[in-house]
Amino acid sequence: MKESEIWDYLIKWGTAQNPTLPKKLEEWSDENFTTLKAILQRCLLLIRYFHISNSDVMDKIKPYKKILDEQLWDDLMQHFILPDRPVKSKILPPRIILTREQLARKNYTDSVQKELSKSTWIGNQLQSQSLTNNPCGFRFI
Repeated sequence: MKESEIWDYLIKWGTAQNPTLPKKLEEWSDENFTTLKAILQRCLLLIRYFHISNSDVMDKIKPYKKILDEQLWDDLMQHFILPDRPVKSKILPPRIILTREQLARKNYTDSVQKELSKSTWIGNQLQSQSLTNNPCGFRFI
């Protein structure tokens, strides 16, 4: 899931927690934003803002910038204008997006994972191994 989608779901969840918030964002008061910020306080720290596209930041996050710390918003704007300059805000590493094969591999036992690693090493292969790409002929039970 893209980081901007996580943001969308977080906002939907947060606004659903307080049904008294106006439906239209244009009608929100500072108090409404403060309420949403309080609801989402712990979750906002988990968003990887610096891994969201410029257009999504402007379209999805900017309307809610009042719930962000001012330093974070300033750092986001600086990052998009001058990406090589350091920022003060904490930048979380990107989320790991696994392929179907990697997800299936996660279900293997540790011993099978070790055997796959050995087959890669033994065969001097630099590609990932799977049940169908197994140069050493290991049979999985």
